[in-house]
Amino acid sequence: SDLYFTPKYIGTIRLDSTVSSYASTQNSTCTVSCYYGTGTAPSSLGSLAGGNQIGGNKGVYNATSITYPYHSSWVAEITGLVTGRRYWFDIGLQGGTATCFVSNIQMYVEEKY
Repeated sequence: SDLYFTPKYIGTIRLDSTVSSYASTQNSTCTVSCYYGTGTAPSSLGSLAGGNQIGGNKGVYNATSITYPYHSSWVAEITGLVTGRRYWFDIGLQGGTATCFVSNIQMYVEEKY
């Protein structure tokens, strides 16, 4: 599910986000990303979310047949947001030859003023 936030003061926020993810099959890769945008958040599962990307992609590579979670995190200060406008924040996920899974998604948004 998505996180929504509406800045009230100057349009600068701090985002802290963490997620656990893994690829389902050996020798496969998944890409995990963090995004934000306005309007309705994307609802397509299993793909990168779109909107404005926060930081870079985080890669998950499963070199064994056992699925170990990979922990990704993003910390960002986002400026230039419009006060009074609602923004969504979400995790994007894309797999190559594997099914990708995420769990333990945590997002914290705080307005800086």
